[in-house]
Amino acid sequence: MVGFGRMGLSHTVIISGILGAENVEFDVCDPSVFSKRMAAGLVRGVKFVTLEQLRGDKGLVASYHFILLTAPPFLRAEFLALLEGFKGRVFVEKPVLVELRENHMSGYVNQHAPLNSVLRERLASETLRKVTARLTTNVSFERIKSGWRSKSYGSVLHEFGGHVLSLVGAFLPEQKIFQKPIEDLSLQVSRHSRDVAKFSFVDGDVAYSIELIANSSDVRKATYDVVIETCDDKIYYDLYSISSEAEKFDPVSLPETGVSVTFYLRGFDFTRQMEAFLVGDMDVLSSSQISALERILWVVEGKK
Repeated sequence: MVGFGRMGLSHTVIISGILGAENVEFDVCDPSVFSKRMAAGLVRGVKFVTLEQLRGDKGLVASYHFILLTAPPFLRAEFLALLEGFKGRVFVEKPVLVELRENHMSGYVNQHAPLNSVLRERLASETLRKVTARLTTNVSFERIKSGWRSKSYGSVLHEFGGHVLSLVGAFLPEQKIFQKPIEDLSLQVSRHSRDVAKFSFVDGDVAYSIELIANSSDVRKATYDVVIETCDDKIYYDLYSISSEAEKFDPVSLPETGVSVTFYLRGFDFTRQMEAFLVGDMDVLSSSQISALERILWVVEGKK
């Protein structure tokens, strides 16, 4: 485990829950005294390694079955460079910022939402016209004044933009999105700040409208709302339910599907994500699609 902040802790607990704490050993690389104390208090038998050890001991790196890179984004390339030739599986928390290899998996957890596959089946016979996806959170990024989230990657665009785009890609039939060069997408940005991002693009014959709203008093946690417009219907999806305005199918809700996981923390999608990582199923989207959706975010921000 490289980095033991909020996401590092979450993934550690979920993996322990899935495999059983007695069946897994963790080494943690994190210079933070607070992170070390937290890991020592919460992870049985945890060992600590330094970046210098990882740099200088190829045998140590090769001894791991799984490596989770949950350090801040600006450290991605440096740590992944240490894993050249590593044969195990590597989990890279979002934003990824690099081209993922075959044994790499991204942290875009919404790909693993249980109802994605149900929606994908509903859409398989439909002709899509427009997809509107909205994320709303009560977190204010404008108010973050310290830490790495106060800098380049501290905005609703980078915190949630990839989650929204990967969600859309994961429920679309045939994975047709994020295959074209970005200059062919007619990308338009109507608003961008640390707390608000609104942009649109056209991929194939489908128009996509994305809204990311932070610092909202209307929600207690992050919520996703998606509207899919077809030739003769509007389909609504919020990760917990699917419904048809034209009543072309009966509404579907998460409890009705009977979804279950061996260990639950934060949501079904987080456990399903770690299960996919441990067994090697990895991402729903391809590495090229993940790179393409992240390029869209950089263009929205005006960096490319």
